[in-house]
Amino acid sequence: MLDVVKGWGVWLETVEITDVTISSSSLFSDLQANFRENMKRTAEVYRMSIDSEIKIVREKKDQELNKVRQ
Repeated sequence: MLDVVKGWGVWLETVEITDVTISSSSLFSDLQANFRENMKRTAEVYRMSIDSEIKIVREKKDQELNKVRQ
């Protein structure tokens, strides 16, 4: 970048990129693939842990109910 502004009489200190547009939908999908897979994996692990907790609570309640019925 310094070579571009060399003859302008300015000193380039920093460059800030404020917006990026990806015009290719397939490229955008490819770039997002890792993020989406990580989010799916996280959601699946969360669902599995909730299902496991629900199963444990149901088993405890069923055992209590069976004791009461006996």
